[in-house]
Amino acid sequence: MTELEIGLFPVTSFYGGGIYFPAENVEAVLRAFPEVVRAAPDAFTCSVALLNFPPVPEISEPLRGRFLAHVRVTHLGSDEEAEKLIAPFRALGDGILDTVGRHSYGAFDIVHTDPADPFPYEEQGALLAELPARAVESLVERAQVAAGGLVTVLEIRHLGGALAHRPEAASPIAARDAVFNVWGATVGPPEVVDAGMAMLSGMAERLSVWSTGLTYTNFAGRDDRAENVFTIDDLERLRALKRRYDPRNLFRANNHNVAPDQR
Repeated sequence: MTELEIGLFPVTSFYGGGIYFPAENVEAVLRAFPEVVRAAPDAFTCSVALLNFPPVPEISEPLRGRFLAHVRVTHLGSDEEAEKLIAPFRALGDGILDTVGRHSYGAFDIVHTDPADPFPYEEQGALLAELPARAVESLVERAQVAAGGLVTVLEIRHLGGALAHRPEAASPIAARDAVFNVWGATVGPPEVVDAGMAMLSGMAERLSVWSTGLTYTNFAGRDDRAENVFTIDDLERLRALKRRYDPRNLFRANNHNVAPDQR
C-alpha cells in the first residue's frame, strides 16, 4: 500500500491579485520588481509576467490583442503591509485592470488568471542565483523584442522565502538555492511554437551567467532531462530509489524521467 500524507496550513484568505500595466509601463515595472522583492518577508510572493494577448473574443476587452505587464501578488500578512510592499508598482499609476485586494483562499486563481482550457504550448525556464542590474537590463531588452511577438508569456518570479528553508527530510527541489525563476511559454501551431522557443533559448543564453545551471521542475522544457532539474546529490538519491523500487523504469511520464541507471 502507498500512502501520501499532506500537511495543511490554516489559510482562509490572502491579500493579492494582479495589476495589468500597458506596454509603455513594461520597462518601469521590470525595474521596480527587484526593489519590491529585495527585502520581502516570507509571507509575500510576487512575480511579473509580460503577456502577448491574442486578438480573440475569449480574452476580455481591456486586454485583448495587447502587450502588457502583469504584476502578480500574494501576501499572508495585513492589507496595509502588502500595500507598502507594492508601493513602487502603485507609483507607476493605475493599471488597465487591478484585482489586488482581500480574497478568500478559494479565489486564488485570480492571481495568475491562467486559462482553464488545454492548449498546445512549449516552455523553457531558468533558475537564477541573483538578479543584478545587468540581468534586469537584459530582461528589459528582451521585453522590447517580445512586444507583439511569438512568446506568449515571459515571467520572472521571486523565489526564496519558505522555499529556501531546507527541512531535515527535504524534497528534491533544485529551486531552493535560487532567488529567481525566469520562465517563458509560446502557444500555437508547431511553426509558431518553434519560433517562440528559439526566442526563449536566446533569452536563456543571455541570462546564463547568473543561472544556477538548473531548471525549476515545474517549468522543465522539451529538452530538459533529469540532470537539468535535480542537483547531483538529489539525482543519485532518486536513482537509488528507482533501482530499489522500480528497476525496470515502469513509471516514466516525462522527458526528465529519473531512470535507475544514468541513461
